[in-house]
Amino acid sequence: MKSSLLAILLTILLSAMAAAATETPAGFRQVEEATSVPNPARVEVIDFFWYGCPYCNLFEPQLESWLANKPTNVDFIRIPAVIRPGWSNLARAYYTAETLGILDPLHERLFAAIHKEDQDLEDIDTLAELFTAQGIDRARFEEAYTSSEVDRKVQEAAVLTRRYGVDSVPAIVVNGQYRTDPVLAGGASRILDAVNAFIASEQHHERSTKTGSD
Repeated sequence: MKSSLLAILLTILLSAMAAAATETPAGFRQVEEATSVPNPARVEVIDFFWYGCPYCNLFEPQLESWLANKPTNVDFIRIPAVIRPGWSNLARAYYTAETLGILDPLHERLFAAIHKEDQDLEDIDTLAELFTAQGIDRARFEEAYTSSEVDRKVQEAAVLTRRYGVDSVPAIVVNGQYRTDPVLAGGASRILDAVNAFIASEQHHERSTKTGSD
């Protein structure tokens, strides 16, 4: 009788532990097609954005401030979301800047051109002017913009946008498992609070695991 009771209690305990281990963090939604990260000892943070999104433009300064002080165990990745076919042009602009090695100065410039200067970056001539202002000649810009490498990256961005269930931006995915956005977090200003809480919980879990194995 005692052994049966102990077995039942053990089953309940293990079930509770499993549920706790898979509990979705506050402010996040679990990704249906979760993926594993390259290094489980680190936290992967992916920022999905679109240059044409006014909310992304407002969120960008908060994100830049967070990046300046982010934990050392965080790997940060930007992915231009491709939620609709029309978004691929600005995703192409992002990867063109990355390919040409001018992403740092041009990333902020692309946001400003759209939201402060009301420029139409769907116009290839207007977009080319931003690149030539960074010292890239028109021919080199067009070669990169239409390259198979940039094509591949835009297609990968579209795949990841769908895989992680990103249907609005800004959105952040952590460790390939959980997604947050202004609605889930309770406002754009609270997105990074949710991310920081997740990172802190991961650090606590890692310390507990190390302690338990000593």
